[in-house]
Amino acid sequence: MKKTSPAHPAPLSVLLLALSLAGCFGGEDGDKGSPVGPGGASGKKIAPGTYVGDYRPYDSTHSLESEFTLGADGAFRTFLIAENQPFLDLKGSWFQQDSNLHFTGVTEAYGDGGFFDSGTTVEGDTNLVREITDSSFIRKEWTPLRVKPYWITYKKKSFAPIKPGNYLFQTEFVSDSATRIGRIRIEMDGTGVLYRYSLDSLEIVQEKAVWFQQGSILGNRNYEYRQFDTTTQSFGAWETIPWSWLKRTSEVSDTAFWIWAPPESFLEMGAWEIYRKVP
Repeated sequence: MKKTSPAHPAPLSVLLLALSLAGCFGGEDGDKGSPVGPGGASGKKIAPGTYVGDYRPYDSTHSLESEFTLGADGAFRTFLIAENQPFLDLKGSWFQQDSNLHFTGVTEAYGDGGFFDSGTTVEGDTNLVREITDSSFIRKEWTPLRVKPYWITYKKKSFAPIKPGNYLFQTEFVSDSATRIGRIRIEMDGTGVLYRYSLDSLEIVQEKAVWFQQGSILGNRNYEYRQFDTTTQSFGAWETIPWSWLKRTSEVSDTAFWIWAPPESFLEMGAWEIYRKVP
């Protein structure tokens, strides 16, 4: 059973954090294409919603993706994802003026083993946008790996919501020539979530948080955990971790969803863990 924790940073996040990420915003005109006039050719405004960026022509080495949510309330949040693992969380406010997309009050937070701190305030920025439709637009931005501005296509995408309820993931593995059973039970209500980690018949770790979903990302904040003490045969006190926890999900339905478990070393491969609804 694989349990992500601050003590086990994922190697891909470490690699990407070493790169210059000045770049999710910005880009001067003149390298590729040209901006349209005020508000686009038809004066069209970008519709609020969640959009996914297509980096395949430029940054395909680590399957780079972005999920870019522009809220009707003027808030935005962007997750940069590589090999199914979120590694950068950007949020702030946005507005469009003519062919420019403006970002203000921006904070950025970097991932470490799936955990993100509260973020650092960074300078706001402005992007050129063009070819705006009801479900897409093209934005000029610095791509993270090439560190050069390109026109990136964004297309609106809808994501199935995770339904509150109880879900269970179970796996078998061999340890000291014995077959062991690992279980992770997730108990979700409208806002709160409790994770129960068990080894064979013994529950060994509990974690609780406030959960949210944005696009394909399952997030947890106000995160706390406690461990089972075999000496006292009881759980210890809750300990607070002042970070958010972000995971990639897929195949969401009324009865199940998948969570990506990244590799804990360069010698391993990540895998999708399937959580099925249980009583």
